[in-house]
Amino acid sequence: MALVITGSELVAPGAPLGDAQIWDSNRFALTAALSDLGIEHILTYASKDDRQTLQNCILQALHEADVVSTSGGASVGDGRLRKACTASNRRNYPV
Repeated sequence: MALVITGSELVAPGAPLGDAQIWDSNRFALTAALSDLGIEHILTYASKDDRQTLQNCILQALHEADVVSTSGGASVGDGRLRKACTASNRRNYPV
């Protein structure tokens, strides 16, 4: 299982926040929820909101995991970026 967490505004919890930044809490919440479901091996990737970086993260995740889930990419800016990057790779099941 791999999680690709997206967002140029995300910084590590506890790190100083700049303008328009938030702590990356989804990574830890989602990892904990998946662990509670019995998923033992969870890879995580972080991507800024640019097409090439996100595409590279998704491709790496697809090579290393059977299931890839993304989080982010819907609050501001071009919400089609994640969709465009996932649509060209294997099967895409939006939830």
